[in-house]
Amino acid sequence: MTGPPANPEALLSDLLGLAPEARVDRIRAAGAIDDIMLAVGEVVAQLASIDLDRARVANTMYDDLATALGSTAAQARSRWSRARMCANEGRFTDALDLAREATTLAERHGHDIEAARARVASMQPLGELGRLDEALDAGRVASDRLLALGERRLGGLAAINLGIVSNRADRPEEALEHFDRAEAALRDHPEWIGNLWINRGEVLVVLGRYREAETAYRTALDHLDARGESWLGALAEGNLAELAMRQGRLHEALYHFERARRRFEAQSAPAPLARLLAEQAEAKAMLGLSAEALRDNAAALPQLDANGQVQDAGRARLERARLLLHLRRPDEIGTLLDDAAAAFTTLGHSTSLARVRLLEAERRLLADDGAGAMAIITEAQRTLIARPVEQAYAALLAGRASLAQGDLDGAIVATTAGLEAARELGLATFIADLLAARADAHRRRGDVSAARTDLGEAIAHVERIRGTLQADRFRSAYLGHHLPIYETLVALLLDRATHDAIAEAFAVAEQARSRSLLDLVRRAIDYALDAAPADERERELHDEMRALRGEINALYSELDDRPEDGTRRPRAGWSVAVADRERRLQAIESRISATRGVAGLYAPPVTHARACDLARDGTAILAYFSAGDELLAFVLRDGGSRVYRRLASLPEVRDCVARLHFQITRALRPGAMPAWKAARLLDDQRAELERAEALLLRPLRADLSDVRRLIVIPHGPLHLVPMPALHDGQGYLVESHEVCSAPSVSLLAHLQELDEGDEATAHRVVAGVADDAAPEIADEVRTIGRRLDADTILLNDDATVDAVVGAAASAGIVHLACHGRFDPNLPLDSGIRLADRWLTVRDLYAMRWTASLVTLSGCETGRGTVHGGDELVGMQRGFFAAGVRSLLVSLWRVDDASTRTLMDRFYDTWLGADGRPRMDKATALRRAQLDLLSEHRHPAAWAPFILVGRS
Repeated sequence: MTGPPANPEALLSDLLGLAPEARVDRIRAAGAIDDIMLAVGEVVAQLASIDLDRARVANTMYDDLATALGSTAAQARSRWSRARMCANEGRFTDALDLAREATTLAERHGHDIEAARARVASMQPLGELGRLDEALDAGRVASDRLLALGERRLGGLAAINLGIVSNRADRPEEALEHFDRAEAALRDHPEWIGNLWINRGEVLVVLGRYREAETAYRTALDHLDARGESWLGALAEGNLAELAMRQGRLHEALYHFERARRRFEAQSAPAPLARLLAEQAEAKAMLGLSAEALRDNAAALPQLDANGQVQDAGRARLERARLLLHLRRPDEIGTLLDDAAAAFTTLGHSTSLARVRLLEAERRLLADDGAGAMAIITEAQRTLIARPVEQAYAALLAGRASLAQGDLDGAIVATTAGLEAARELGLATFIADLLAARADAHRRRGDVSAARTDLGEAIAHVERIRGTLQADRFRSAYLGHHLPIYETLVALLLDRATHDAIAEAFAVAEQARSRSLLDLVRRAIDYALDAAPADERERELHDEMRALRGEINALYSELDDRPEDGTRRPRAGWSVAVADRERRLQAIESRISATRGVAGLYAPPVTHARACDLARDGTAILAYFSAGDELLAFVLRDGGSRVYRRLASLPEVRDCVARLHFQITRALRPGAMPAWKAARLLDDQRAELERAEALLLRPLRADLSDVRRLIVIPHGPLHLVPMPALHDGQGYLVESHEVCSAPSVSLLAHLQELDEGDEATAHRVVAGVADDAAPEIADEVRTIGRRLDADTILLNDDATVDAVVGAAASAGIVHLACHGRFDPNLPLDSGIRLADRWLTVRDLYAMRWTASLVTLSGCETGRGTVHGGDELVGMQRGFFAAGVRSLLVSLWRVDDASTRTLMDRFYDTWLGADGRPRMDKATALRRAQLDLLSEHRHPAAWAPFILVGRS
């Protein structure tokens, strides 16, 4: 054989399968050693952009073979090929050393083409290390030499690298010129088209030409996937993610980030993976997951520094500073801004320096220095004149700075200009923020109508984005992040005090309340974590998820024998271990959810008219809502509505709830109820209950005197208030009214529409696990089982999770008497302890139940942590998401004996001798509580249980 081989790919494959000596013999026997080795080396070099694992093996073999054969041309090619591979791995210093070694070797032996290509290979590490001028010089020398040698294709490759570095050097227009030259030179070489279009897309993003950029990225991704070029395909996918993030298409951003991450993990590519994770942290910040974004940023930043990725590390520092500002921690960002500015100064990147200045302006705004902020913004805008995205952001800050100085006209001008740019670019998240800022200016200028219009449009943008997000946690966080927009509009509408304004304000309040739970219950979003894995990496994530769930369950099982008086404490480090596994589990759940679709956009909240229809026949709905610092209440009854404003401030409410529960805790301490002390404890408790009644109910009393049933829709801290126990100085609320609750009026309306079936003939399940701390559970299970004539009774060892769930999933009435667990910091781990393990909120999310009533006869089974958008996360949420119609649950630690008594009387009152309900559940619970009240005067004993949902 003479000349290059006809099929160098096949020859490379053959060589990899031979012993080292046989490889040498194979090449020598073919003749034309340099031609053959250079052809094989071309294939090896291309592997660095296709499959890093294969590239590592092939490069090692090729380098050894080139040395053994004494081919200096092949040795030079081996070194610059390894330089490309090292650069793609993130080993930029090693890559630069290899490229320079290749250049020296090639020049010494007169291999001009190899010397030029080695210079091209040095450009990526030089660029990543921030040595942009050196990278451009190397590229120009290489390009000139290759064109002089008639190597048009190789000159095109040099032009791609010149374009990449020019873009990094903040010269996007110059970069496009290089890419145009590269495209002309590489028209007949499809193996390089994907690389070219990825980098062209990056420049188009910088110039704000988003539609063209998306076309470039998708063209590249389709081309690269068709060719099996996984590593470059991961870059294209990551770029699509960042573009979607910039435009506020967060569901697409999360999807592409996760797919790119899996590709990079499969390739063991730490440098692009670190960059990707830093960008993904920005997307999480936009979702409102600030704490999680900070953790991801903290994990990525040291890796970027270690890799020498100067520009990416600077950007990550900027994002960290932005997060800390939004968390109201301005004192922590000074060093971050200084370090980022130093990096961008070294790079000569004026646009990034202007971004640093804009963050400094945000810090000034947080310190109420509107004038100082405006001076910085004006200076930055001059630099950003050709950067439309940054101009929109600067316009938002300018609007806020104008507001801070009382320049309302200036604020409207600035935000209107920003809106024009944001709408042109499709920047949905910016649009909502700009509209909210302009609404504030309109409101302060007295143009309330214009303010309401802007706020309504802003909410529409938020709703569109929220409705596309893949997981209820994402939806909850995003709504919580934008909650002030809803609250402000509610307050403005109620200032009008007309019927139409009240109806609209109620609708907006329902939009901002427990929406993700409503989506889960109405199947507008899937809980897809137990679905079949989509690929091998997802199978690994599922395995990790199951292992972490098992570890969390094992950790909580360490507490199974802890006395109820709390004298036995968890071992040292227990809380840290649980929190660590919970964070890791949450991260995996987010990753799996990111690549799943949604069942629909969102479940629409209830209309005002439908809500009023629910409040008839002696029923009133009390829907509380917090608008800013103001607690207000919508009272719906007799088909109409009324609003009570300024009931209390949120600090007052939080203090009231804390004091109320402090007294409950006092009464629950072991030995706290001796006769000599009981009266004092009761007086102290009533004082706090009267205080709560004065804040929450007394202003509403005129509308409630002639109604029989109150359906309370709590908000914020009110989820912890035992409403039936509120005291007006004459008696408890339960003595005059039936009281039940629901997370939202929208959920209540949905539950009322469901078919409850025939409760008399429905399958009935009673289960429980007794122990030394709660021995009465055994008798409770037997007694309730007989009273219900239960079809299935599971006690102690028989009450395993599988047995209980298998029996209860299709049951109509379920009574579970078990220990409950609630951790306000880890509410998804809340659960009830069955014979073999804990049944948790996460477990329930993946289940489908049809019960009209589930009773959770245990401690704190009704408590939850309030997340953004008034999403109560705890056992209530899990059971409603599973499909249960109503719940009987507890708000605090319950006494074994009094709980058994309450449950006996509830079922005796509710069900007739024939097993059929003879009254509503709310009526039966009130009578049972009144019976217990007559015997146990302290509310800690008779008031822990509340009826939630369909009553």
